[in-house]
Amino acid sequence: MRHLYLITLLGALGLSAQAAQVSVDTLSPDDVSKAVAAIRENYVRKDSLTDSDMARATLQGLLDRLSSAVTLTATESAPVAAPFYSEAPDGKTGYLRVGALNPRNVDLAKQVLATWTAQDIGAVVLDLRGSPASDDFTTTAATLAGCFCPKGTMLLGLESEPPSKAEMESSTPPDGAPASNANTKLIVRGTQTTVRDYAMAKGSPVFSGVLVVLIDSDTAQAPEALAAFLQKCAKALVVGDKSAGQPYSYHDIPLGGATLRVAVAQAVLPDGAKISGVTPDIAVGIGSASRETLMETVSARGVASVTSERDRPHLNEVALVTGSDPEVDELEAEQSAQKPAQPLIDRQLQRALDLVTSISIYQAKSAAVPPGE
Repeated sequence: MRHLYLITLLGALGLSAQAAQVSVDTLSPDDVSKAVAAIRENYVRKDSLTDSDMARATLQGLLDRLSSAVTLTATESAPVAAPFYSEAPDGKTGYLRVGALNPRNVDLAKQVLATWTAQDIGAVVLDLRGSPASDDFTTTAATLAGCFCPKGTMLLGLESEPPSKAEMESSTPPDGAPASNANTKLIVRGTQTTVRDYAMAKGSPVFSGVLVVLIDSDTAQAPEALAAFLQKCAKALVVGDKSAGQPYSYHDIPLGGATLRVAVAQAVLPDGAKISGVTPDIAVGIGSASRETLMETVSARGVASVTSERDRPHLNEVALVTGSDPEVDELEAEQSAQKPAQPLIDRQLQRALDLVTSISIYQAKSAAVPPGE
């Protein structure tokens, strides 16, 4: 803490913390205290080093150093979840957008996946974009993860510090603390002890075909952990933008006009690896349209409405017979601002469907080749 305090104080004053390549972190606690006292005593503008300024500098340093684990945000309403939606447009691939990770939507998702399995649908695009961040790691998110894994598979976990004696004696856990779970491990690393609560798959997999997961830069907390688990443990291919890098369960502390969010637990994979940001297997932006507009369009008109390109006009036999030139007509329409509006295209969903098609073609060709040839 004292090292961080000094780093932030130096930065706030415009002083160098890296002179002669010496890191503040190499100083002993006594040297840190000595340096802070010397700055307060000798700095040319002593009036700028009040206790209040020092406290603000320390808080800012914590926010900078701890990054997404501790954030200070404006108090605002919760983001609106995209509505639940499912469709199997070609009878071979299913598109499933969960929306909010709540028990109702997860139950609906299980029913849809079971129906698709019965219909021999071999691939699913699971869209986690538009799924707001939530703390529901080891229940709802884990239940959805279990749809793609055999019974008994270890699923998502939350790793945290052991509760204090006061917390254990309290009748209710602190806000943001991980829920109690029968599958709990006490992890000891040297002098540090952590508690890991994790979930297990309780039934047979609901779907076992090709799985592609869509994420974006807003995918955070439980949806982010779900994407990380499916990518590593369920052989899912992830398409989209890198996730938010907030795989935490938070304790929210209301302040005047702001909310301080402090991570009290971090999501972990079955092997104990801590989840950070999820890097997609295929990185692609969503395109020029907003995610909300694209999802509203899908809900109203189906997947094809945001994945089908409009053919550009070209010179053909009809044009030659009539003496017209569609390419010239297109250019004139553009110049006169009369060109019809371009269709909405969801580049991420489009790429996911193309990927599924490619895999299906490869699998069909592989199945057609006799063994040994």
